[in-house]
Amino acid sequence: DGSRGLGAFLAEQPAVDRCMALTLFRQAIGRPPAISEAPIVDALALAFETNDGRIKGFLLDLVTSDAFRNVGEEPQ
Repeated sequence: DGSRGLGAFLAEQPAVDRCMALTLFRQAIGRPPAISEAPIVDALALAFETNDGRIKGFLLDLVTSDAFRNVGEEPQ
């Protein structure tokens, strides 16, 4: 089935949205999320799921998050 089959399989896995949100958050912020930022990662995962895994909407949500706007500051 190749890459299409893999994509279809991953789209059905509930853990993929959270994994993508966590990985992209970590890459964008430059560090793992703090415990206080767990709700942001949860909201990003939900947004990723709601947008059917479309990266464009997810990235917009990410760059407008408090965590992204405050990069370089210590999380609360």
